[in-house]
Amino acid sequence: MDKIQIRVGSIGIFGYVYDDDDKLVGVKIMDKIQTLRDSSNRIFGYIYDGGDRLVLVDDSNRTLGYYYKREDVTRDMSNRIIGYGNLLLTLLK
Repeated sequence: MDKIQIRVGSIGIFGYVYDDDDKLVGVKIMDKIQTLRDSSNRIFGYIYDGGDRLVLVDDSNRTLGYYYKREDVTRDMSNRIIGYGNLLLTLLK
């Protein structure tokens, strides 16, 4: 499975797609963003919609995992299956 690294540019938010050998294989425009906030309104993460998958990143912009819509499976950064369905929020500490 490919990995995505989120970068914020001056004209939008992009997901740089890397293969298993960490070779850049493409760039996606991440057009939908959900900001995750705690009860004090502090940001602790984001969920980006890349079309075929959702990407969870923490407040330091580290990718924590992916939800693959077509397969209905959540995976962590090591590509281990966390479970079926969207379980991204379980990856937050």
